[in-house]
Amino acid sequence: MKKDILVIDDSSSWISFHIEKINLIFPNNINRLDFGYSAKDGLRLAKQNKYDLILTDLQMELDFLPKTAGEWFINQIKISETKNKNTDIIIISASYNIETIAKNFNLKYIHKK
Repeated sequence: MKKDILVIDDSSSWISFHIEKINLIFPNNINRLDFGYSAKDGLRLAKQNKYDLILTDLQMELDFLPKTAGEWFINQIKISETKNKNTDIIIISASYNIETIAKNFNLKYIHKK
């Protein structure tokens, strides 16, 4: 089955990296591959489309302090966005507290170094 995937990161070079890796992991199995450059952009896309997988950075725009933008985005998906409420989400970030945040949301994570 072909996958619909959303990548959210404020860095275009990291988005390119993620897209390259996704194409290696799911060769010829991608139906839709969208990307957003902010938590707000990601939420807009998530409201419009149903995804099989969402990859998100934690530290993007500063609008949501003391939470990170990624935390805000994940919370919006888990609490209010029913279309993607049960979608697999993986946090990819260099944030020092990525493990704690991932555990709080019961999500998988990859620590960027």
